[in-house]
Amino acid sequence: MQLKNIIKSTSSLMLIPLAAMLFSCGGNSSVDGNSLTEAAKNLGDKTKEMAQDAGDMAKDAGAMVKDAGGDMADGMKKAGEGMADGIKKAGEGVADAADKAMDAGEKMADKAKSAGGKMVDKAGEMKNKAANAGSKAVDKMKDTGNKVMDKADDKKDKMATAGTDMRNKVSNATANASTSQPSIQNATPVANVKKKVMDKKEDVMPKKEMKKSMKGVDHQAFDALLRKHVSSSGQVNYAGFKADVVKLDAYIANLSANPVEDSWTRNEKLAYWINAYNANTIKLIVDNYPVAKITDLEGGKPWDKKWIKLGSKTYSLNNIENDIIRPQFKEPRIHFAVNCAAKSCPTLMNKAWLPNNLESDFEKMTKAFVNNSSYNEISSGGAKVSKIFEWYGEDFGDVKAFINKYSNTKINGNLNFKEYDWSLNGK
Repeated sequence: MQLKNIIKSTSSLMLIPLAAMLFSCGGNSSVDGNSLTEAAKNLGDKTKEMAQDAGDMAKDAGAMVKDAGGDMADGMKKAGEGMADGIKKAGEGVADAADKAMDAGEKMADKAKSAGGKMVDKAGEMKNKAANAGSKAVDKMKDTGNKVMDKADDKKDKMATAGTDMRNKVSNATANASTSQPSIQNATPVANVKKKVMDKKEDVMPKKEMKKSMKGVDHQAFDALLRKHVSSSGQVNYAGFKADVVKLDAYIANLSANPVEDSWTRNEKLAYWINAYNANTIKLIVDNYPVAKITDLEGGKPWDKKWIKLGSKTYSLNNIENDIIRPQFKEPRIHFAVNCAAKSCPTLMNKAWLPNNLESDFEKMTKAFVNNSSYNEISSGGAKVSKIFEWYGEDFGDVKAFINKYSNTKINGNLNFKEYDWSLNGK
């Protein structure tokens, strides 16, 4: 813009001499054309010279502008490059810091994960130890309880036997009194002897229980065999039963000679059928002993063979369980009373089933079976239970609810069923 103004001023100055000359010529008509022409020529030369000077000045000014522009461009370029380098370095620094932060974060996360895993493992280990300790304590309490009950039953049996012995002594004394006249005068009156015996007997056994024991079949012989040859944990000594097979046969013959009668109570009938099933299962094993498992007999179907004579009828083990006990009594707990001589069967009770103890023994055997981890693996999240609950599900109704009624651990998850081991439940 400054260069343009200079050129414009120079052009104006060039016109002033020309105008003056024309003015003077206009006023003096004697000026000739040659003088005017020469003046014009001089003016033109001068103008040309001034124009050339102006052009040189413009050229110099342009060079100066170019140089100034180049310097500014170089400066701006260098400044831009400096800024770019600075930004790049700053960005690299930030990225570096971010990588280091991520590495540190990952290391912290790994340490936390490792620590958490160790804590979970430790908690699981403590839980398992507590569960095992609890299970052992429960088993020990159950064994102690069973021993106490067995001792109580033994004592009751001995007292009952003592009462019977006293009754026999009275009978013998009465018989002697009637056949030996001289001793009658000195003997204690029979009526007094009988009264003393009955008083003693009432101390030994309540009247109601005495009355029941006199009705139906006497299971004491079988009770004695079970106590002798079955452990408290249900292990059966079949070799011992084989040695006592005469006594076992005598008890089974007693069952055959005294079949169930309509006049019997429900408990008397049920106790009879449970003992008949168990005694004849033992007899089946003893007659084929030694044998590895019950399913090795009768083509794998020993329960279908009809060979058990009770009264005028002949039954199979399946007849007793599925045609009589289950439909007539509708008692799901009998599945923990009848025994099939296999390891996966509920344990064989080491005493006979008696009418007066039926309910308490049902409860005891059911609870023992449900909480025995050999038969049922139970946790709150789910359970793997005996196939008995699958085979006889209709008897139990809501299987999970039935198990939870007796289980120390309540099941909330699904039920699965364990494989059944038919190996012999003893030796």
